[in-house]
Amino acid sequence: MDDPRPFSLYLAWFGPGLVKVGLTATERRAARLADQGAPMFTWLGHGPLIPVRGTERRCSATGTVRERIPHRAKTTAWWRPRELDSPAELTAAHARLSPLLPDTMTPAPCDVQDLSRFYGLTDAPPPTRDQVTGLTENALLYGELTCVAGHDALITTDTGPLFVDLRLLTGWHLTPARGAPSGLTLKPLDTGRAPDGSIQEGLF
Repeated sequence: MDDPRPFSLYLAWFGPGLVKVGLTATERRAARLADQGAPMFTWLGHGPLIPVRGTERRCSATGTVRERIPHRAKTTAWWRPRELDSPAELTAAHARLSPLLPDTMTPAPCDVQDLSRFYGLTDAPPPTRDQVTGLTENALLYGELTCVAGHDALITTDTGPLFVDLRLLTGWHLTPARGAPSGLTLKPLDTGRAPDGSIQEGLF
């Protein structure tokens, strides 16, 4: 079904080799990118839903950008070195895909926006070994939010940093508390790094 609102097509960078094409209602602006935790993005064009959606598919069909990026790939990229020329991937993708826009869309100039500071990800997060996967009644999770991107957060606790999907907190009654974490279900967090600290390129 068509939607009379104007829509925007974007290119979002989640890490080296991880460029996503997507669409959002123009009125949402960067909020859609913040919801996804995209470190960088640029607009590709604007227009009615049907041509924007069609262009999204054509861009994805080139094989140079994706419509979906796995959650694991997004989060492990937090711990990958940030290259000074990271925006170059978006700039190149924008130049390559702009000719695919139909006459019914308005092209947007390449203007890379960096949301890393908004998330607290201007630098790589501290080494993190554990991910919270569940809560029990009277669980205690106290610490400092080091970074928050989309629904994912890194919380520095008395026993070390924990990676948390904040959606786990939905439906729980939250009260102020202090102390070491307890009542949490944890599993090892794969940050895409080998035990010696090197990057496991095969993950990407």
